[in-house]
Amino acid sequence: LWGKRSIGAGFFENVEFLDIPKDFKGLFKKDEEYSMLLGVGIPKNGDIKKIEYYKLIEIGGYIYHPKCLTKPKRNVLALAEGSIVKKEFEWDIKDITPENYKINKVYAHGRPILLPFNLKGDENES
Repeated sequence: LWGKRSIGAGFFENVEFLDIPKDFKGLFKKDEEYSMLLGVGIPKNGDIKKIEYYKLIEIGGYIYHPKCLTKPKRNVLALAEGSIVKKEFEWDIKDITPENYKINKVYAHGRPILLPFNLKGDENES
């Protein structure tokens, strides 16, 4: 794991592997009104109308490349894990390449895994 290695990311204990259906059918309902982000999400075009409850975090950090000294990436705001969005939420990928950095492009991936759900007491509840 390359990202956030300076804060311990990538080290796990007591890993369990569970049997999950290969196609995920029956695991989640597709018609749920809301979703919880299980990963970091970047809203497309800064659209906040589809966001219900959230925590903002800043994505950035540094580029480590053998042809260049450590260089800071441009920062972008994103929704933290656990944020709640409406089912129409659209994600985005942002270019965070530093100015005058010509070696390669650097992107922040903002497509989260979404866990669909309805609020308790919702009329669509079965």
